[in-house]
Amino acid sequence: MTLTLDILLFFAASGLIAWFGAKLAMYADLLADRTGLGEAVTGTVFLGFVTALPGLVTAALQGHPALAISSAIGGIAIQTVFLALADITYTKANLEHAAASVANMIQTIILIILLTLVLTGLANPETSVASVHPMTPLLILSAGGGFALVYRASQEPMWNPRMTTFTVEDTPDTQNISASLLKLVLGFIAIAILVTAAGALVAHTAGNIT
Repeated sequence: MTLTLDILLFFAASGLIAWFGAKLAMYADLLADRTGLGEAVTGTVFLGFVTALPGLVTAALQGHPALAISSAIGGIAIQTVFLALADITYTKANLEHAAASVANMIQTIILIILLTLVLTGLANPETSVASVHPMTPLLILSAGGGFALVYRASQEPMWNPRMTTFTVEDTPDTQNISASLLKLVLGFIAIAILVTAAGALVAHTAGNIT
């Protein structure tokens, strides 16, 4: 493909991710209420997995390790910027205040720990066992343990943030609870497949452009 076509496909796929990503977030919110997992856990596990996996796997399989690393780290950076923009546009209160919860605070700490492990692996001499860096299984175990801790804290919190009139509590919507779980799961999977395909196209065209 020509460079122009790669650029056009890159922006077209990015637009699809933005469009279907919004719908994916809507289904995730419905699933959070229907299953009782809560928005923090559902957003981290399901949305994080679906949005990050396509670019990472495609970049890695196509032999672009630098693109795979930058996709993950850059994704965190740009999402943080979007959080700042959301804080600016949400005029009722600052976003951290409105979304104050034990789960969100623990997830922030987990993110710091995981990023520290990644930086530690990059800073150390090249080491691998069966082509896998020793830090890789440690990252997976740390993430799994962290998500389990988030879920446990959301179900049985040992303390709670002080609620004010501006704090938006994560209370399940009764209409969402009555929704068909099978229908929600199938809808989430269908949109996740579309987002995954668009993400794979973004990673493929980005590799060609570079």
